[in-house]
Amino acid sequence: MKSNSVILLLIILSALCLQGCDNNSNHGIEGVAVDPYIEGGKFQEIHSDHTPGQMSSLSDRNGRFRFPTSLSPDSTVLMILSGYHNGIPYYGTLKTKIRFSNGLLIVSPLTTLLSNLMDSGLNEEESIEFAQQMFGDADHPLTRDDLMADPMEAAANGNSTPLIASIALNALFESLDRADEQGFEIETLDEAY
Repeated sequence: MKSNSVILLLIILSALCLQGCDNNSNHGIEGVAVDPYIEGGKFQEIHSDHTPGQMSSLSDRNGRFRFPTSLSPDSTVLMILSGYHNGIPYYGTLKTKIRFSNGLLIVSPLTTLLSNLMDSGLNEEESIEFAQQMFGDADHPLTRDDLMADPMEAAANGNSTPLIASIALNALFESLDRADEQGFEIETLDEAY
């Protein structure tokens, strides 16, 4: 009889422990900084009213970072510490909208483009269509999922289109940043071509 009580107690304690583990896993959100993977980057949640929210952990060598609690669905995640990619200082600024997250929060040049387009007044669908026209073609179309996926993982799975688009977009961003630093004023992307 005593052994049955001990077994019952162990079952109850195990169930409580597992319930606690489940509750803890639902509070945070994990992300990946990709251009390619960025190590030592830090991100901050920016609420829709432009007030700062919580900060992430530093990204590891695989670009993985974590926010300690859930993020607001209408927030933006902005890189506030650039870190390194391939051992070289990363000078870009990446961001993404929480609405783009499909479980794992991806922060890449592609999500940055979509976020910037939405911040300039386009809606989500218009932003996606613009990016698809800008970087896709008939032989290698960019899908909605491609735009919000980890480009490195997509390439590892045989789809190099998001990685190629991401590299091209990063080159464009760096060129625009250099032009700005040298005093050139570019008001729209049309003027950049």
